[in-house]
Amino acid sequence: MDLPTIKKALKIWPKTKKENWRIQGKSVVHIDAHIEVPDENLRGGYIRSGSVFDNACIFDNACIFGNSFILGNAKIYNNSMIYENATVFGNVCIYGNVKIYGGSKIYGNAKIFGMVKVYGNSWIFDSAFVNMNAKIYNSSMIYENARVSGNACIYGNAKIYGSSKIYGNTKVLDNTNIYGNSCISSNSKISGNNMIYGDSRMYENFKMYDTKHFIDDMILPYIKKYETHINKLKN
Repeated sequence: MDLPTIKKALKIWPKTKKENWRIQGKSVVHIDAHIEVPDENLRGGYIRSGSVFDNACIFDNACIFGNSFILGNAKIYNNSMIYENATVFGNVCIYGNVKIYGGSKIYGNAKIFGMVKVYGNSWIFDSAFVNMNAKIYNSSMIYENARVSGNACIYGNAKIYGSSKIYGNTKVLDNTNIYGNSCISSNSKISGNNMIYGDSRMYENFKMYDTKHFIDDMILPYIKKYETHINKLKN
């Protein structure tokens, strides 16, 4: 760990405080802000085998370890953890109990909070917003002005972008691309190289598998009502 570099943005708590911290069984160093921060009552977070550069800050019980990097103007709050070679930079704001790991990259003006997990080389960037219990993994991307929330799972190289909104218990996977102003919610599941765009709306228990057809400007509040149309798309 390059302490001189870290001290450009943070200072290490004095050893005289005799505070021995352990997170997930690992020894960590408690840090305190060395630059002006929004709230003087905020205490520094923890760092172990990671690097903090520029104006990046770690607050509360947040922790960085596992050779991860925090740089730019990134802010990490609360109980969030950044580890396993993850990189966070730009104007990113992460708070709550978020976990970023497995080589993932978060940058731009992205905001992530709640119980979100991002892992498996996934990327979240631009002005993307991810919250609640969402999981983003397996090389997936959330970017531009996309929103992902609820218990949504995005994985398998899926891409969510534009002004799309994914929430509820939705699952998006298998190279699916969702963009435009699309809105997918409830217990929907989209897989199989689909491209969904325009003003598409998919609710309830909508399912779409194994098709490369486009869906544009369709309202699908109830799967049974559109069963005939869906079958045509599959063929």
